[in-house]
Amino acid sequence: MCFHAQQYAEKSRKAKLLDIGTQPPKVHDLLMLSKMLPPSDASERILANAALLTPYAVDIRYSVAVSDIQYLEEEASEVYEAAIEFVELLDNI
Repeated sequence: MCFHAQQYAEKSRKAKLLDIGTQPPKVHDLLMLSKMLPPSDASERILANAALLTPYAVDIRYSVAVSDIQYLEEEASEVYEAAIEFVELLDNI
């Protein structure tokens, strides 16, 4: 679930960049992608959520033992909520 939450945020961010005429780079770094958008009142929250979400793209993709990666329900819930907020804030830019 954490990976999919991160992907939701990443794909939404890249779509927003395309919407404003910017070709997004092929990266999973939400901080980098977020800094490519114009600043807004929500920039601080967007960057905080980006920092929380970014590792979940890398962990599952590039881990040697994917089956060993387990997240607690509380952690998964926090990541899910961060992704939802991230995209909602993005919609208001």
